[in-house]
Amino acid sequence: MCALMTSYSRFERLMDRTEVWRNPYLSYQDICRMAGVSPASLDEMLLAELGMDGEQILQKYRAAS
Repeated sequence: MCALMTSYSRFERLMDRTEVWRNPYLSYQDICRMAGVSPASLDEMLLAELGMDGEQILQKYRAAS
């Protein structure tokens, strides 16, 4: 679980600080690869914590810009 939390933190940094979501060519799978986590594992954590999967979160970031 600790490794997944680290990957979750990396995902958060990539989205909030690095703002990788601004690149329309990057998919959720690409961002997970950058964070070092499988999309399925991260989705499970995101659904539990935020009630949305990673693809939904990515689309929400992009829609808000």
